Amino acid sequence: MSRNYKVSIITICWNCVKEIEETLLSVIKQDYPNIEYIVIDGASTDGTLEIIQKYRENIDIFISEKDAGIYNAMNKGVMLATGEWCLFMNGGDMFASDNIISQMFVFRQPMSTTKVYYGNTWERYKNGEQVLLKAMPIYPTIKRCQPYIHQSAFFNIIYKKYPFYDERYHIVSDYNTSLWYYKKYGKSAFEYVNIPVSSYKNFDGASSRQENQRKKICEFLKIWKHNPICWSRYTREAIKYFIIYIQPFSFFKNITNSYTKNRVMENKRKRTLQKH
Repeated sequence: MSRNYKVSIITICWNCVKEIEETLLSVIKQDYPNIEYIVIDGASTDGTLEIIQKYRENIDIFISEKDAGIYNAMNKGVMLATGEWCLFMNGGDMFASDNIISQMFVFRQPMSTTKVYYGNTWERYKNGEQVLLKAMPIYPTIKRCQPYIHQSAFFNIIYKKYPFYDERYHIVSDYNTSLWYYKKYGKSAFEYVNIPVSSYKNFDGASSRQENQRKKICEFLKIWKHNPICWSRYTREAIKYFIIYIQPFSFFKNITNSYTKNRVMENKRKRTLQKH
């Protein structure tokens, strides 16, 4: 017998007046009947609040106040959520279609052991082009990174309410949370559905900015170091970090940069299903 799961959709935003409306409408237009919509705004001053107010009657919970960063705001959303499942659709992100939640929870449903229920993602670029990225296999991918884009993953939050994200990490805390689910529940807790769930832009976000790359690597290193299943990855990447950022040997630096760039391009090629 199918269940009528309550799904909490959480939108985090701050000064995104040009993008927030398409995100709000993407959620509001979903045809799934049992949605709780939560919007957490970081005290926007650019007109974002006025747009949110246009759709206030379609939003169950709305808060606008200063926060301590994106993961702090996302934790607020999880604490307020009353659904069994939640998904983050932040400012500038959108669902891939108006019936995605129904596709995931009506036409099919998660298995009883599933704690993370995820699909593929449209990735948008500044030039208007987009590609469909296929989620990676949970193992061994989880040992080095998150196998999916977080906008395309529904999390069962009944047994993990707070802190959903570790706020010591400012860029890759979503990976740390996915790793928590894997360590606690194992591979069987992750269920993949081969459909595009969301559309997100791969620019302007904290993790995509070039100036944050060193900080991003440092956060990955801390997570890998504290999780034994990631130790081999930690060893390799710690050596690369030492060569690139600590030792001023341009020869080794150039070799490592070239290797890293080639690996990134190869992984991107494997994950690209099609161009649109």
